Amino acid sequence: MKKTPLYLILLLALPAVLAQECQYSEPDVTKDITFYENGMPLSYDALTLSDFKCHNPTGSKTLSLLHSFRVNNNYYSKIDVTVTFINSGVADSQYISIDPQGYQTVTRPGTNENSIKKSTINFVINSPAQLTTSNSNEPHPTCTTGGGEFIGAPYCQGNEIYQAWKLCTGDISQKIIKRCTNRQKCVDGQCVVSCSDKHECEPGIKTCEGNSHKTCTLAEDGCYRWSIKTECLPSELCVEGTCQPKISSGTTANAPSIQIKRTNPGIAGVKPAEIIFDVVNTDLNAKVEGFLLCKSPDDATISSSLGIGSGSGAQYFSPKFTMDQGPSQKSITLTLESSRPGDRRVDCSIKYAPYKEQTANAEPIRAYFKTDGTITTKIEDAARELRLDKTVAFEKAPLCGNGIIEEDETTTTCCEDTINTNYFTLRPLVDSCKDNVPAQTLNLPLIALVIIGILLALKYATSFGDKRRHQESLRRQAEADKHIKKLELEIKKAEKHVELDKKLLEKLKTEHAAREELELIKERIKESTAEIATLHTTHAQEREKLEKERLTPFLNKQGHRVIINEDGYQQFAKNILYPHKQGKLFHRWYAKKHIYTPNRDKYPLPWEEYDVDHKDGNKRNNDLSNLQILTREEHKRKHNLRQ
Repeated sequence: MKKTPLYLILLLALPAVLAQECQYSEPDVTKDITFYENGMPLSYDALTLSDFKCHNPTGSKTLSLLHSFRVNNNYYSKIDVTVTFINSGVADSQYISIDPQGYQTVTRPGTNENSIKKSTINFVINSPAQLTTSNSNEPHPTCTTGGGEFIGAPYCQGNEIYQAWKLCTGDISQKIIKRCTNRQKCVDGQCVVSCSDKHECEPGIKTCEGNSHKTCTLAEDGCYRWSIKTECLPSELCVEGTCQPKISSGTTANAPSIQIKRTNPGIAGVKPAEIIFDVVNTDLNAKVEGFLLCKSPDDATISSSLGIGSGSGAQYFSPKFTMDQGPSQKSITLTLESSRPGDRRVDCSIKYAPYKEQTANAEPIRAYFKTDGTITTKIEDAARELRLDKTVAFEKAPLCGNGIIEEDETTTTCCEDTINTNYFTLRPLVDSCKDNVPAQTLNLPLIALVIIGILLALKYATSFGDKRRHQESLRRQAEADKHIKKLELEIKKAEKHVELDKKLLEKLKTEHAAREELELIKERIKESTAEIATLHTTHAQEREKLEKERLTPFLNKQGHRVIINEDGYQQFAKNILYPHKQGKLFHRWYAKKHIYTPNRDKYPLPWEEYDVDHKDGNKRNNDLSNLQILTREEHKRKHNLRQ
């Protein structure tokens, strides 16, 4: 909360108060107090008055005048107060600044009628945002000591904890209870330690482990971690993190069956073979979830109507399928291709699990039947299989001299240029057809055009790829530079906070503040210092990453890669013209390309007469803004000054 300027106007009437003793008291003086916010009456306990002291003017033994009183700040932030006295028609004022939960004494020494006198006191408040406006135009009655009570639960506002405060007048305001430290975060009305490790889970997520459930909760270290497992009852089943009643145990499911419909032989290298079958579920109470798994013969490939075929000799997995309660069926077609004639054995199995749907948290879930009649939510615990072991034949493809091949009403005589089918294009294979086959010649011009086209495409693709990689590198450099600047701002901000805390600590020491308050500030300084060290480490790492990213476009061009030489400079590992020699110093190559060459008129001497200097002395900071070109003599003088 920012400082809130308060204006305290004491309107003091002229009539004197005759008394043998100082009879002023807080209830007596403040009974007519009225608080205002933007011209509206308001009541809250930001300020109270106490310790009223009187004085007898010179020459008077009976006249007792108010000499001083204490203004108490009951708020949890500093308040600036201007006290204005109106005595005998003359205005006088005194400025005081009151620390949180502190006080200041207002003194108006006097020996005559100009002393402070009892009268009506009005407070004028300059609209603090947290205070609630009263609707009453009448002054509130005096509250008892303490002023009110906390109500409701604490809550967070920024990184501070507040709680509603109910005054004895019935009005409600709010008070700050605690400020969380830099290492803490205000969460649900509590200061919790910021998580320094990785969160194990997402807040509020529930999950099952076996037949136990656990919840993701906030641990003492500020990280979200899994709670201790809670076992479900024997009559319950853990489903999505909650214990649900089981489906009656002892229930078993009938196994589905495989029914072969037909087998279509294939022609080696021409036509694939097919095995068409149905999976039939006859269980009236259970649904089925499963998939098809096949092992291809070494010299064949296999696929099915449920998915895309795998490579030769590999396993084939189909997508998952489901079947409704019986009677229901699903038709599957296996397709095999082979380049050699003969029988091919198909080794397939249907991996499946029967299940029944039940409701958990208004959502349908699957309870799978195990073979022993128990229920599980894990399909792998209830998996079963049906085997399909079938042999299919591949016939030998007819040669050209054997006549005509017929396939799907497509017929072609054997001795034409090619034999066309729906699957392959065959060339004539027997001598009787050779006379009818056109002579094959090489089309050299066409081959040359194809080669040129390929080379041009490769060149274009390489150029396009280089441009795209360069643009991507520039984008990453810009992001890294932005992150580095952000870290630098955070470091400056944290260092400023530490400096302010140190000044505050010294001030409180001189004011003999409470030990607990001093220890809190020391701990905050310690935490902020550690945070600054971490930020400096991260900043150095990010600078290193940025430098490496800037070197990326030059890799595999100037000596293949960049190394750090024995003097600490970055250098190309090899000379592109003389591979047995080391390459150029990177900062000299970079400065010549981007500073010397574009601005040749500014540098009258040959390049060999110049040295390149790092302004900040960091040999690996090769930003163009950090590089300057100097003559040998200038460079030598600058190094002598540094030493």
